Amino acid sequence: MPLGREAKNAWIAFVVAYQFVRPKIGRALSDAGQVSLELYEALLALEEAPSGSLRMSELAEQTQMTRSGMTRLADRLESDGFIERHDCEKDRRGSYAVLTDKGRAAREAAWPVYRDAVEEHFGKLLTKQESLAVASALRKVTDDTCRLIGWE
Repeated sequence: MPLGREAKNAWIAFVVAYQFVRPKIGRALSDAGQVSLELYEALLALEEAPSGSLRMSELAEQTQMTRSGMTRLADRLESDGFIERHDCEKDRRGSYAVLTDKGRAAREAAWPVYRDAVEEHFGKLLTKQESLAVASALRKVTDDTCRLIGWE
C-alpha cells in the first residue's frame, strides 16, 4: 500500500520538527552547564528502566546510538561516576550500564533546563488540543515500538 499524502506530510513534519528542536535543547543544556543531551537521554533511559540498568545494547537501541557510539558515551558516563558497568552473568560478551545516585542527581539537575527548552521550542507552540492530538497519534507508533524492543 502506498504512503498517503497525509501520512507523508505528517512524517516530514515530525522529522523536521525533531531535527529542529533537538539541537536547541542540547544548546540550552550546554549553556546552563548541564550534561549534554546525549548524556541526559542515556541517564533518562536508565532511570526509567525498572532496575535502573540496561544492557549496553538495549541502551544503545533506546538512545538511537550505534554500539560503538554507546561504548564511547558509556566511557564518559562511567568516568563521570554517572553509571557503573557490570558484566552479564549469562553472556560474558555483554555488560550492563547501571545508574548511580550521582547519575540520577545529574539527570534531575538538568531536568528544569530540559523542560524549559522543550516548552520554549515545542510546548508553547501548540494548543492543549494539538498537544493531545500529537501525543495520541505518536503514542500509536511508540506503543508498538516499545513492545517490539521490550520497553513498556
